Amino acid sequence: MFNLKGISLLEIIRMRLKILSCFAFCTLIVCSETAVGDTPALDNDKPTAIAVEGGSKLIEGGWYNFVNGLGTDDRAAPTLPADDDILFDARSTSSFAPRLAPISGARKALVIIVEWDGDASNPPVLADVSRDEAKSWVDEYATPYFQLISRGLFQGWQTTAAGPYLIRSPKLARSICDDSWRIYLAGEADAAARSVGINPDSFDNIIYYNSHTNACPRGNAELGGKRAWLDGLWNDEDYLVTHELGHNLGVHHSHGTRCVDVSGAPVPFSANCMQVDYEDRYSVMGRALPLPYNVLAAQHLNTLGWFFKQGDLENIVFDPRRPPTHYYLAPLEQQSSPVLKALKIVNGETTFWVEYRQSASPWSPGLIIRREDPVDGKTFLLDMHPGGSSGFVDAPLAAGETWTYGAGAMSIFFRGVVNGYASISVSSTYTALLNVVGTDVIAAIQRLRTAGFNVINWTSKIDRSCNYIDLVMSQWPTAGTRSPSDTNVRLTVGVKPSGRNVCP
Repeated sequence: MFNLKGISLLEIIRMRLKILSCFAFCTLIVCSETAVGDTPALDNDKPTAIAVEGGSKLIEGGWYNFVNGLGTDDRAAPTLPADDDILFDARSTSSFAPRLAPISGARKALVIIVEWDGDASNPPVLADVSRDEAKSWVDEYATPYFQLISRGLFQGWQTTAAGPYLIRSPKLARSICDDSWRIYLAGEADAAARSVGINPDSFDNIIYYNSHTNACPRGNAELGGKRAWLDGLWNDEDYLVTHELGHNLGVHHSHGTRCVDVSGAPVPFSANCMQVDYEDRYSVMGRALPLPYNVLAAQHLNTLGWFFKQGDLENIVFDPRRPPTHYYLAPLEQQSSPVLKALKIVNGETTFWVEYRQSASPWSPGLIIRREDPVDGKTFLLDMHPGGSSGFVDAPLAAGETWTYGAGAMSIFFRGVVNGYASISVSSTYTALLNVVGTDVIAAIQRLRTAGFNVINWTSKIDRSCNYIDLVMSQWPTAGTRSPSDTNVRLTVGVKPSGRNVCP
């Protein structure tokens, strides 16, 4: 009986990130809609339901103190410490899927600068930026960046800056900014803006800024919502503002992932992986500055509807029985190219995204391969050179290299660069079955076993044509079928019919 065995399928030159004090504590809020006004103090030790007008919000509890690299596969733990700047998920459960209509046109942004006097328990927080400087964060960094990566489809923001406004001193719960604190700050800032004739409701996005408090995360944003909070200047506002506005547009984080095989050896991907927070150096949703070569991950471009041209994306359902397929990929940062820009490969229950990046000094050029989070749209950069001292700097697959995943089933081969395009083959290590029909049965068995296939037994069949006497009449699987090398092959051998002079 034929048995097909299953195969389980340099910091950046301008890197000024002094984070991740931005990413030191977190609470993830999943909410049906934005709450306006004050809310009760929250007990962050356990999930808390809070009644709000028009619905309820679930505060998924706990302040988490994390170290870079701490965490588990987020399939087992959907709420991860790293995602502390995500405050509120305003998307539907499937909204990280491609949009029916891409984000386009222009939006209006309001930056409100706030300050407050100190009290017995809190020091004063005084404004340390001008309105012009705060406005430039959006106008000079975020808007040009998103215009570029959307190929002009999204025009960014028309920005107004207001303040500084003196508000009542917020009370810091547990000496740290919690969600009720942020909602309070937003309410006070909105009221101050309204008092001078500025209506926050008329803006698509609002950024609340205060100087550093030593108690708050660097930045926070509502995922798919309109509000973001910034705490202090760290000389990386180009990164931070762009990152948080990316959350407002609806995209999640780009993390790294470290994996080991069953022996504990580092591998690019396996069933035993650990999240490495913000270690995607090729996306502003990780820890890359919003420079031209650090466009969003292909998956996130797709989420925003910016793979809108036919031919930008190739969807592949991996089938190891198919012959190798060859593709050319244009550099993802090359906006005007008519050539394919990304592959989305569904391999069983795991989805991989493949894109090509040109030299992005000091990072390595090559194929960027990420895993898609099936729950909330985070991306996880795979390190194609795991275990070394370079971390994720050399994560891409280099020209001439092959990555094989799933007990050898899926293979991605970066053949090289041709006329500026990455030449790629996607295949499996399955082998096309030899054709042994018409071959002496002993010779056929030897050939198949030499090729790595198994022949346990064969059956006899009367050959009335007399053409296959003592020869192989048929085989299963049929010749050319791509199969694992240890596949059992069943042979049928012809025998002479009974009777005198039946066959010459």
